[in-house]
Amino acid sequence: MAKVSSEMWIVIFVATVAVVGVGLMMAGGMSFSGANISGQATKIKLSPSTIASLPTVTCTETDAGKDFFTTGTITLSTGKMYTDFCNEVGSIREYYCDSSKKGYSYTEATCGLGRLCQEGDCVDVPDISVEDVAIVVNPELMIATVEITVKNNGRTAAAIGTYTADLDWYYEAGSSTGSGQTLSDTASLSAGSTKTISVVFGMNERWINEFVTPYDKEIFTQIYLDSASATTESDETNNIFGAILSTTSGEITSTMS
Repeated sequence: MAKVSSEMWIVIFVATVAVVGVGLMMAGGMSFSGANISGQATKIKLSPSTIASLPTVTCTETDAGKDFFTTGTITLSTGKMYTDFCNEVGSIREYYCDSSKKGYSYTEATCGLGRLCQEGDCVDVPDISVEDVAIVVNPELMIATVEITVKNNGRTAAAIGTYTADLDWYYEAGSSTGSGQTLSDTASLSAGSTKTISVVFGMNERWINEFVTPYDKEIFTQIYLDSASATTESDETNNIFGAILSTTSGEITSTMS
């Protein structure tokens, strides 16, 4: 058998490349370049019978499509399954089949005020919050009453439950005295409703003497609703109120703003 020279191999190789290149161009090739990369993208044409023989992916789901209030699962004919879930920031990821039922997509959303994402479902919950605080001092009875306006901003009823109230009196620069109480309110507060609860503190003689003098005083109060965290709420940050309220000549002049 005759040997083929190296030069002959080069000629055969170049001719082969040329033939393949012409064939690709006739098949509908398209040039591309960008980001320092260039080449030939070739369109592959399939016959109708070949297309018909390809497997069709279908999508089914257990809930009503884009339903944020029902935990659902989509199943593809390929065997893959995706279930709605709550992500790390508390938003819901909702999977759903597209309108053709041949594909799927998902969206992420927050459940909104008065709702929490729980196990892939937006659930109605209460939201107990401190709306306003006022202090009423009665020197004659030697008492100070903290009046707390509470509102349920959620979508379901709930009780305030255990709560704490602190009252501190600043009688000179850097000095204070006061006391705290832990109480409970088990009455149910319906969604959207408001109520006022009162906490009475006894005042000692020094409080009274300092209070009735004609210059500004400061009282610090802190309220903590649901201090035992017994109620699951949509917003746990609005249960606490703490501020210094000013008083002038025996009259309360400030409330929560």
